[in-house]
Amino acid sequence: MNLFKKSISALLCLGLMVSCSKEDDAMGTSGSAITNLEFTIESSGLGNTVSVTPSASGATSYSVDFGNTEATDDVLATVGPKVTYVYPSAAATYNITVTASATGADNVVLTKEHAVVISIPQTDVIGRWVLLHQVGALAVGPEVNNYSWWSNSLADVNTRNCLFDDVYEFKSDGTFVNVLGNETWVEPVFGNDPEGCATPVAPFDGTATATWFHNETENTVTITGKGAYLGLAKVANTLFTSPTAAPESVTYSAVGFSEDKNIMTVQISSGTDFWQFKLAKEGTAGAAIADVDTDGDGVNDADDACPNVAGTNNGCPVVTDVTTVPTTPSVDAANVISIYSDAYTSVGNVNVNPGWGQATQFAELEPATGNKVLQYSFLDYQGTTFDAISLAGYTHIHFDVHSSEIDKLNITLINTADSSGSTFEVGVDKTLTSGQWTSIDIPLSEFIGLTESGAIDQLKYGVSLDGTATGATSFHVDNIYLYK
Repeated sequence: MNLFKKSISALLCLGLMVSCSKEDDAMGTSGSAITNLEFTIESSGLGNTVSVTPSASGATSYSVDFGNTEATDDVLATVGPKVTYVYPSAAATYNITVTASATGADNVVLTKEHAVVISIPQTDVIGRWVLLHQVGALAVGPEVNNYSWWSNSLADVNTRNCLFDDVYEFKSDGTFVNVLGNETWVEPVFGNDPEGCATPVAPFDGTATATWFHNETENTVTITGKGAYLGLAKVANTLFTSPTAAPESVTYSAVGFSEDKNIMTVQISSGTDFWQFKLAKEGTAGAAIADVDTDGDGVNDADDACPNVAGTNNGCPVVTDVTTVPTTPSVDAANVISIYSDAYTSVGNVNVNPGWGQATQFAELEPATGNKVLQYSFLDYQGTTFDAISLAGYTHIHFDVHSSEIDKLNITLINTADSSGSTFEVGVDKTLTSGQWTSIDIPLSEFIGLTESGAIDQLKYGVSLDGTATGATSFHVDNIYLYK
């Protein structure tokens, strides 16, 4: 706090030889005087939001010093209407000083002691919470209540157990704590590539000094304290790309509770992504994996790689591997940009099994020496990601596909890298010849609207809605490339 600011009234008293005290009136050289200086103090919010309304006879302006010696923003000016200041959310006592001023009159100063008493609303958020141990506890999509991009599977509760055992504690005194243990789920944005269980990264390591506030009228929960969060540390109200850029506070909206108050749901928008988190009170049924065996094969759904299809291979039926390979492509490499093929050099950063929450099982086979193919089984959907490919100059995309179980495959091309920030996604259905490799050449013009975006960086497979499939729904794919 600036010493000049704190000592202004004392200097005036000494320099002008005027007898001053906290409530003295003063006479100016013109004969005018400021009298009856007084001010009221009102508290609101948690008790740390304080409003001061000054009044005096003969005063034309006021300076209100809220007495926070740790701050530089606690001196406010007014001509009479109240001014409001927010103290730290902790119990403390401050000296509030009002200085009344007028032209031709000496300043008059009045100081009052004010005790900040924090009043924490005792709401349903108080307690220790973990992520709900069910499908969809974490979900993300392109808009509010549309979480179609990704959500956790029941198997994820096991594979990400270091995340699902994290505790989010709302204490009755208004403080908040992340209890993470030795490991939590750490993503590439925090230096862990590929993502997985790892040592927590500061400031998201449970050491944050944090508070919470539940606004029951607006259905929001705000957690204040750099590094404190719910669900996923990377999800905040604004996008940030490194731990050092972590926000000072995060506000979650649409806060709601189950009838028994044991499940809490929150939403949050992070840039163009819309997330939903579901939490369960520690010790309740939702905080543990339910003992469910949907397909009756003796394997709990959380451990069953195919929870809806009975089988003996990790809970799945045995899939017959393909024993042949497609014909080697003959298109000149100078006219090709490859995504997956042993015949060509592929584009960078190809991931043929990204973690999109799909139930599809994946394997890479080598039916012939030097010729690998991709096997996808128990298909719900499946994707591939890669560095963005410009479509300029290319006319077709090629796939070699083999299946004995599905007769139509939906192939979708996606561009998430458009400069407009929009995602373009267009799919087409293609018929397969059962039991043999089908060579599929699709004109890019069939992906109506996508080509206008000028690029692709993902593709996705799904069983066509009018196609038929057996329980295994497996297929093999090779030689994925664009050509001129």
